[in-house]
Amino acid sequence: MERVIKSIAKDASLTSQQKSSMIQSLRTAVFNNAGSVGGKRSSEALQSTGATTTTSSTAIGRSAPLRSQSMLANRRTHAPASYVGGDVVAPTFTEAELRATYHNQGGGVLGCVHYARKCKLRHPVSGRLYTCRLCCNQESNQPNKETDLPLDRFQVKEILCMTCCTLQPTSPTCKNSSCASPTFASYNCSICNLYDSSDKSIYHCPYCNICRTGKGLGIDFRHCMRCNACVGLADDKHVCIAQTLEGNCPVCAESMFESTSPLRRVRCGHVLHLGCYNMLVQRGQDMCCPMCKKSMDNMDDTFALLTAAIKGQPMPAGYENARAKIYCQDCQETSETAFHFVGLLCKCGSYNTREIQRMGVGETAG
Repeated sequence: MERVIKSIAKDASLTSQQKSSMIQSLRTAVFNNAGSVGGKRSSEALQSTGATTTTSSTAIGRSAPLRSQSMLANRRTHAPASYVGGDVVAPTFTEAELRATYHNQGGGVLGCVHYARKCKLRHPVSGRLYTCRLCCNQESNQPNKETDLPLDRFQVKEILCMTCCTLQPTSPTCKNSSCASPTFASYNCSICNLYDSSDKSIYHCPYCNICRTGKGLGIDFRHCMRCNACVGLADDKHVCIAQTLEGNCPVCAESMFESTSPLRRVRCGHVLHLGCYNMLVQRGQDMCCPMCKKSMDNMDDTFALLTAAIKGQPMPAGYENARAKIYCQDCQETSETAFHFVGLLCKCGSYNTREIQRMGVGETAG
């Protein structure tokens, strides 16, 4: 897969849009074939992609089915102020869809709670207007709201300018020459149809085929082809785990690859949401990775406290010579150690162990 992606990225005969579409199709095909056995997974995934394949959004998942089109049509009675498009008759929308939304509570910056932008996206399937794809998902999950399919950002063809209410094809600026504020956002990606004017830096990764937070590849991030994820250049202890972001967070079970929430890569190489990681720490649960049970961080200070506690708390009568057979979840070795209620120390220096068998209880010296 890595070889194919690199060959597509280096193909000078393809446009950036074609490269993006082919890479996205390849990734989607591999993800959809994740349940296949052995070599079938890669071969079937590669065979399912080609130059004529279009981008899909299967990674986003499915929502509840749309309600009847007649119900939607009855509520769509308002036309945009102007329309720049191929259809002779401008489509109609609800009053709420055409109404401007704001990024801040004061109402001075157009956008939504997720992005600062001056345009809305038209859903490629239902035709409804949403300020962003995340707003579409949130609104569909609210009670007494029209359900809609997840908004596929790559398939969006039309946007609405919230400044002059002009419906038009996707572009960085408004096509209405009389628009008072024609620039939709300071950052625009024509592949992801992402518009944002917030203070955060954003770049488009051609290998992930989505926009990510950061200054760019080779500046503060690099793309790990084995992990299929962008890794910070400052991360000199990166542990590769194939397709590490393709699954869901082991704590909240939400998708990680397209997550807008910060992620935390722990010591073993697995990834979870930063909020989920902080929740585990605040609850005082063991600092073990939910995936492999290895220590998530450097535990030297904690292990030193356990050693001091063991030295200051002798075992009671009958347990002085007790020993335990243990399995260490950090070094993944089986060994024997002195038994203590506080913890069982492995020869590697870790207390992240599990007791397999207890021996010598009740035996006395001599």
